[in-house]
Amino acid sequence: MKRIFVVFMFLVPFVLSSQIPADALRYSQTYPSGSARFVGMGGAFGALGGDFGALSYNPAGLGVFRTSELSFTPVFFNRSDESKIQSVATSNSRTRFGFDNIGLVTTFRNYKGDEKGFVSINLGFGYNKLADFYMESIANTANTSNSIMDFFAIRARGNTWQSMTAGTDYNPYLNGNAPWEAILAWNSFVIDTLGGVYVPLLNEGDGVNQENTILTNGSMGEYVISFAANYSNTLYFGATLGVQNIFYKQSVNLAERAFASNPPMSNGDLFRSLNYLQTYEVDGTGYNFKVGAIYRPIPSLRIGFAAHTPTYIHLNEVYTASIRSTFNWGNKDVSTPINRFDYSIDSPFKLIGSLAYTFTNKGLVSFDVERVDYSLMKFSADDVGLFSQQNQSIKDEFRAVQNFRVGGEYWLGNIALRGGYGFYGSPYNSNQLNANSSISIVSGGVGYRNSDLFIDFGYQYLAFNDNYHFYNLVNLQGNNLSPKVERSISQSKFFMTLGFKF
Repeated sequence: MKRIFVVFMFLVPFVLSSQIPADALRYSQTYPSGSARFVGMGGAFGALGGDFGALSYNPAGLGVFRTSELSFTPVFFNRSDESKIQSVATSNSRTRFGFDNIGLVTTFRNYKGDEKGFVSINLGFGYNKLADFYMESIANTANTSNSIMDFFAIRARGNTWQSMTAGTDYNPYLNGNAPWEAILAWNSFVIDTLGGVYVPLLNEGDGVNQENTILTNGSMGEYVISFAANYSNTLYFGATLGVQNIFYKQSVNLAERAFASNPPMSNGDLFRSLNYLQTYEVDGTGYNFKVGAIYRPIPSLRIGFAAHTPTYIHLNEVYTASIRSTFNWGNKDVSTPINRFDYSIDSPFKLIGSLAYTFTNKGLVSFDVERVDYSLMKFSADDVGLFSQQNQSIKDEFRAVQNFRVGGEYWLGNIALRGGYGFYGSPYNSNQLNANSSISIVSGGVGYRNSDLFIDFGYQYLAFNDNYHFYNLVNLQGNNLSPKVERSISQSKFFMTLGFKF
């Protein structure tokens, strides 16, 4: 006999959309990347400047350059994920090689050679990587409480089976009102109707082995066009036009395998397995503007300030999904059409305050404080009211945070030793699943430079924990009843910057 809802009769459906608050967060969070020196000191360059990586944080740092230079930074990247469900852990790791920075700075000095008034005007052009989306995560568990088929059944509510059935002259995905995942489930036979209620194709008490695999690729980078001026070696001010390029691809596959002990259903058939695959591919372009200043009240002290406008991002998304189901009486493969959708995201405004102190011929220390209010993120589209629910969810789920960075450098002649630390508070409100998902970043490096060239090596270690559920099976109390995954993530990046002065 097919399983009849008891608890699940009182479940409320969760609106599944490829545009969810987490998408806005993905393109709004950035961490130090770029040159090896910038990363090695934890990205605490708001009051220092003199490094191309700082142009995406405080453009006034461009004014600190005394000579023109060209630099580029290859990187080696490794990310490890440990996913745990009820103390059962699965680990995965991925590596790649790429480029995080290339930059050109041109300096136009006062033709009189004076150190008073406008000493120099500098221009900067190049690229800094802001985020890397390269990841693989796998989690598995044995589940005797529910199945993703329960989620599908709830999503099908309010729709007749005829409206979800694909016919010769009727396409329910494009012409109907039912959610696409419900239509997939109906046409792959993993849900059925019983007494006018949609039910999963499992007997009461049947169990399934579940495995959820998430693969992501892509990155977010920023092309910068910067201008800065040096006034009397005391005041530096600048501006950056940032043009961001975004590519993100994610595939999520939830596989379910029936327990060998599950008995046949009343009609004699027996569910064996299903694979539910969702694929998203997003590319887009964003624009922002940054202004900043650095003030030196005394030669050893620098005070910095920078303000970033929201990044106005236009995205093009492609979405597809499929279900492959296996029963004793046969298999079924069903796929959605390719859905293409254009929309926009506004990232939040950002303020950065900085302080740096240099010790003559010894080294320096630097501090940055950054404020970002993630509740100000926003979706938009040509249909003005389309994202009203998602934008309200952003306000409910996210909060303002203060991020901190500290870095130091110690000089041994032409050799510099570096270290840094950054703390990035969780952007989620206290009542959210990932309210404690703060991020810590530890970094270090070494460099050599003379009057003609420099070579820097940097290392960055990033670690955080987060949580997610296989699917959204939410009851009236707001509890998600699907398997909860506790994930520990660590990421290592090795940087090498080669630069030439001229």
